Amino acid sequence: MEEKNIIIKQSIKNVIERTRESRNFDLANFFNQLESAFQKTGFREVQKAGVKNILVMRLDAIGDFVLTSGFIRELRLNYPFARITLVVSKLVYPLAELCPYVNKVIAFDNNFNSSDFLELVTRVSKFAEEHFWQDRYDLSFSVQWGSENLPALFMGYLSGARERIGYGYQIELMHFDKLPPKNQDPNYLFLTKPVINPKDMLHEVEKHLYVLEAVGLPVRSKNMELWYNFEDIQNARGLLNGINSDYIKIVVGIGAGGDSRKYSVEGYIKAFKMIIEHTKEKVCFVIIGGKAEAEDARMIQKSLPEKCVHNLVEKTTLRETIAVISLSDMFIGNDTGVMHMAAALNTPIITVYRQPKDKDSMVPGVFNEYYRFSPWQARAVVLRPVHALGECKTALVYGGCKEPTAHCINQVKPKEIAEAFDNLKYLLDHCHCYPANLKT
Repeated sequence: MEEKNIIIKQSIKNVIERTRESRNFDLANFFNQLESAFQKTGFREVQKAGVKNILVMRLDAIGDFVLTSGFIRELRLNYPFARITLVVSKLVYPLAELCPYVNKVIAFDNNFNSSDFLELVTRVSKFAEEHFWQDRYDLSFSVQWGSENLPALFMGYLSGARERIGYGYQIELMHFDKLPPKNQDPNYLFLTKPVINPKDMLHEVEKHLYVLEAVGLPVRSKNMELWYNFEDIQNARGLLNGINSDYIKIVVGIGAGGDSRKYSVEGYIKAFKMIIEHTKEKVCFVIIGGKAEAEDARMIQKSLPEKCVHNLVEKTTLRETIAVISLSDMFIGNDTGVMHMAAALNTPIITVYRQPKDKDSMVPGVFNEYYRFSPWQARAVVLRPVHALGECKTALVYGGCKEPTAHCINQVKPKEIAEAFDNLKYLLDHCHCYPANLKT
């Protein structure tokens, strides 16, 4: 085994040295050099035992991993006796750690510039040598779409997996971009089975599951899942202990992956004051988040009556956050990973999106943030601005708003959030059957 590893390591070293000399990373040459080495060392041979080892990679953010949870379950159902290894980012590792459908979870440090091909090859090849080359992977799956998936594409390839399945570019939706030629495109060089996403399938959960269907594997359920334990629940109960038992607990998620997706904290404060004043029942807003949300959380805490706000920012682990949501009555907040956690837990949701309604017809599938990342199979009210502002009216950008700070999203009025609370609460209290998504 050591001799085979040396052959692969030498091929990688040769490519790196040649790249440094020429100052140009030739992807086709990299592929040809490495493919020859993998062929010589037997990594591409079909194993007599069938599919024995499977590698799954999801190296990005919290919400994206939650949306992939159904895929992991369905993969296990299709391969009940295979050894499945799941690789995730260090940030996401606590969410994946207790996953019952995999045999092993590995954390990968993706905190580097993945557009630097030399750095990418160096880091991923070292990781592959440490974790993968001692095994023979029959299949690897990379379900993320687009250029952000480069680390996973390299990882799947450098793992030595015989069959490598994942998304290639959806050419029909990317006609306005200049795509690299196929001999310089890792989406096609590194995948043995590149999958093209159907035009009429937009939501990320369905896109992940379609990867299985595209290679002939059935999907039995499209539900998401979260995995946490009794200790997480007990810790969450302790954190919520100061809230009166007769109060409605509303989890508040004020963070987001980008500032243009963050509804203003002033708007939330006005909405929360309206809810407190107008509802017949007592409510407590439980604020969750990390260091980036600390100042906004303190502002909300100062602005509301003491018994109506409970600040848990920087006080929970990821799994404790899940447990806190599971013990609460509702979620209000932005389009963020915590919102997708609430959806997976079937917690009623009120969420604010930045994508204006009048941009829906202008943004094709890959840019349509609202349709791709709406609350999945959840009891939810989704609030959005009606019209795009300024240059956003004509800009073809992901999410429909081109500004780096909160812009189009702040057109949603605090009164709309308060009314959404009243309407959703009424349905939950009085209707035995209610629609899953109440998109307004």
